[in-house]
Amino acid sequence: MKLLPLALLLVVAPASAQKPKTKPKPAPKPTVGVKGASQLAGGAIRFGELFALKSGFTFQILSARYTLDPFDGTPPLSPEGEEKLLILTVAIKNNRKAEDNWFNSEGHVFQLVDNNNQNYEGYNFQQKSKPGVAFSPTLKPGQGIGQPGKDVLEVAVKLPLKARLVKIILKQGREGTSEEVLRFFLADATEAEAGGKPDPKNTIAPLPSVAAPDAIAQPGTRYPSHLFFFQLTGFTSADSLNGQAAEDGKKWVFATVLVKNPLAAKQALFEFYAGDFINQLVLIDSDGEKYPASQFLKAKRDEPGEGELDPGEERAFRIAFQVPKDATFKSVLLGSPRGHRYRFDASAAGK
Repeated sequence: MKLLPLALLLVVAPASAQKPKTKPKPAPKPTVGVKGASQLAGGAIRFGELFALKSGFTFQILSARYTLDPFDGTPPLSPEGEEKLLILTVAIKNNRKAEDNWFNSEGHVFQLVDNNNQNYEGYNFQQKSKPGVAFSPTLKPGQGIGQPGKDVLEVAVKLPLKARLVKIILKQGREGTSEEVLRFFLADATEAEAGGKPDPKNTIAPLPSVAAPDAIAQPGTRYPSHLFFFQLTGFTSADSLNGQAAEDGKKWVFATVLVKNPLAAKQALFEFYAGDFINQLVLIDSDGEKYPASQFLKAKRDEPGEGELDPGEERAFRIAFQVPKDATFKSVLLGSPRGHRYRFDASAAGK
């Protein structure tokens, strides 16, 4: 007898032999707050509350703020471009009654969750009195760091400038519980966004208003940008640079800036002006035309601004723009091309 193909046998099989069709189960929805993952057991905590962790330490978040300042941690951390830092001021204490306890920063990771359910993690702890020194203390029973009136202890996490956080998660559970994490539901979030009830105690101090894109910064005031602080001190102009005349109908305008290294280690000046120097630093005239910066120079000599700044050292430099002789100017964008840039009034430029 000739055998039929398997496909044909399946087609002619009686209906009673076929399995009934079942509807596919819907895919499980991820829990709000941990993208694509199931919710971990955890408790709701508020800033200022003291709690004991499974790591053997008591812990508090005393305050929180956003900043553009560089953080002198290990390694140094600074916002670049469209970024900011969240700084948490915290306090720890060895909760073990009869033994020393080593604080492992990597075992106390903070996870930040924004209103789009994006996550940002960090554990860059730093003791204020020991900038640039890795934070890895072993504390005796009852010994603490960061309590009010004592040495300040901070932890920094980098996130996008426009991110709006809805909760902060400490990836440690409370001692004596089944919790795996602790959640701080932020005051300005909704319950739907955060996945928990917002707590009015959990507030984050905002960035200064000068960080807004259209805000006008003030000459003589120091501002953070990447790993440095800088301030605009004035404008000068010249018809030539390094013995070479400017192009026909043009001249050189210089913005003089003071650049300071606020960190505990030397910083190469290259770190200040590295990046898209030409397109990020621009002088804007009254018609809206933009003139890019072209050189980063010493304050008194037409030579490149090079070398290093010692910790705490401040030095003057010039940022050069080649512009039409008859142009009048409205504003200038200054700062490190890799950091935040500020808008200054430039009506005095070229005069």
